[in-house]
Amino acid sequence: MANNNLYSQICQVERVTKNVEIANPRPHQHEYYEVYFLHSGSRQVFIDNEMYPLEENSIYVAPPKSFHKTEGGPYSRTLALISGEQLDSAQLKILDELAKARVSLVGEKHLQIIKDLLSECVEIQHSATETSLKSERILQIIKAILTFLSMQENPPVPPLSTGAHAKRLKKNTSSEILHIAHYINTNYAEKITLDFLCKKFLISKTALNVKFKQVMQCTVVDYILTVRLNRAKYLLNNTRRTIEEISQACGFSSANYFGLIFKRKMGRTPSSFHKKRPRKKGAITHHTRGK
Repeated sequence: MANNNLYSQICQVERVTKNVEIANPRPHQHEYYEVYFLHSGSRQVFIDNEMYPLEENSIYVAPPKSFHKTEGGPYSRTLALISGEQLDSAQLKILDELAKARVSLVGEKHLQIIKDLLSECVEIQHSATETSLKSERILQIIKAILTFLSMQENPPVPPLSTGAHAKRLKKNTSSEILHIAHYINTNYAEKITLDFLCKKFLISKTALNVKFKQVMQCTVVDYILTVRLNRAKYLLNNTRRTIEEISQACGFSSANYFGLIFKRKMGRTPSSFHKKRPRKKGAITHHTRGK
């Protein structure tokens, strides 16, 4: 279990209600599990290489290091960020099963108590309680929610690219762009250029730029850079690799170029980031858990 000074970073809960259509500006990732419960409205969530529908009382779990974003109309949701280090093996298994399903419809049996517990988490988050105690209380409630979820059927929701949802995907987004994004997510260490992507996916450069911007809310180049920098931050924080090794593993042409880009985007050098971030218990040296 993580120590108290990390609680505020790895056990957070918030409730948000939006009365207008809004999209997370671009796919993002972090080192924690993201648990998202939709109270009302209709949304879509992009996770790694698929788009899933989100309806009232559905839940998605994005595992650590997965790229995800949501979009759609007015909604109300509760979101929690949880570190797997704070859970025992049984609780982590429940969370991993939900993450494997990506999106599930929360069963009726314990739905109301789960919603009540989420509301309690939000109240605690906004209370004047000391931070470490606040996060400890929230963590215990999250564990209870996981237990209730494990005691009932929570039917998985298929992605929009399958079955009855296929026409909806064609209307609302581009499966072609999602496949390209997935390729970038899994091949960021390789040399990836616009010309290479156009040739591989049989798409013109103009169409690629326009469609990618429309679906992902950023340019192809920005997306590739975001994927590489996020991976680099993880490796800097969780491994003993050298800057040279990390730059190569993340697809940068050289350690010097990596350093320049990292400092421009992060406001500090890779080496200072490496030194100032505390090493975590159980950090690995040459490989990471799969996405």
